[in-house]
Amino acid sequence: MQSSKLALCLLCIFGLTLSGCGSEESNLPELTPVKGTITVNGDPAAGVTIILYPQQGAAGNTPQDTAFGISDDNGHFTIQHRSGAEGVEPGEYSVTFSKMVMPDGSPMEKGAEPAAVGAKEMLPQQYTNPQYTKEKITVQKPQDTYDFELKARKT
Repeated sequence: MQSSKLALCLLCIFGLTLSGCGSEESNLPELTPVKGTITVNGDPAAGVTIILYPQQGAAGNTPQDTAFGISDDNGHFTIQHRSGAEGVEPGEYSVTFSKMVMPDGSPMEKGAEPAAVGAKEMLPQQYTNPQYTKEKITVQKPQDTYDFELKARKT
């Protein structure tokens, strides 16, 4: 009797877990893939964090509604929705960028905390601060590729 109650409880928990997993995915809005390339001073920029902030008319407009990506060695990026899925809801976005480097301009070690290793922001505030950025995109189907040419002081 005890083991059948335990089995029934485990079955219920398993069923609730499965139904919860499926409902989250079905609650996702329709997402549009967003990808592109980031260059700094004309060169592909690796390790640049790109953040999209939704504006009026886009889904949400609070900091937790942002989407992000990190450029690879060739400067290519793909944006991830706040849920972790690829893409964002169609709409207008302000865009910021961040590239942390060591004081001598060399790349920061992967996984290191910037403050702990003395890293500094390579890009000017006009790119890094959502209040000052002039970079904006409008995400709509089928357009999904965005290239950004950033300028920074040479280190």
